[in-house]
Amino acid sequence: MTRYPHLRRTAALLLILGLSACAHWPGAGLTKTEVNRNDVSLRAALAYARTAESFDAATYARELKTLGAQGDAPMAVIQRALLQGQDRDEANPARAVALLESLLADDSADAAVFHPLARILHAQYAARVRLLAHNEKLVVEQREARAAADILKQKLDALTDIERSLHAPASVPMEVPQ
Repeated sequence: MTRYPHLRRTAALLLILGLSACAHWPGAGLTKTEVNRNDVSLRAALAYARTAESFDAATYARELKTLGAQGDAPMAVIQRALLQGQDRDEANPARAVALLESLLADDSADAAVFHPLARILHAQYAARVRLLAHNEKLVVEQREARAAADILKQKLDALTDIERSLHAPASVPMEVPQ
C-alpha cells in the first residue's frame, strides 16, 4: 500500500462516481417517490384543505358532487379524502380512509406526489375511525347500564312500597302464655 498511496482514494472516487451514475440511469426510478419542495400539486392540495374547512353544508355537498364527477384523478381523490375526513356531521372518515388506500395503491407518477400526505392522513383518519367505533360501543354500553339501573330502581321502589304497606310492629312485645 505504501507504493501506491493514491490508489485507495482513486478507488473510492471511482466507486462514488459509479454509484451516482447509476442513480441517473434511465428507468432507475419508475415512480416518483421524492416530493419536490416546489411541487405545485401538493401545495394546491394543502391550500384546498385550508379552504375546505370553511365550507358550509351546501358548499360541502356541492363540492363532493363535483369532485365525484371528476373520477379517479389523484388530485380529485385527495380532495375528496380531505373533505370526507373533516370533523363535521356530513363527513365520513371511513370513506376517506378507503379513498386514501386507493390513492396509495396507485403507482402512477401523479399519485406518487400525494403518497407522503396520503400516508399521514390515512393514519389520522384510521385512528379517528377506530375512536368513533369505540365511542359508539361506549354509548351502547352506557344505554344498557342506564336501563339496568332504571330496572333496579323500579325494583327498589317496589320493595319500599311493600315495606310501607306492612303494618307497623307493636311497640310493646306481646307475651306469649306458657
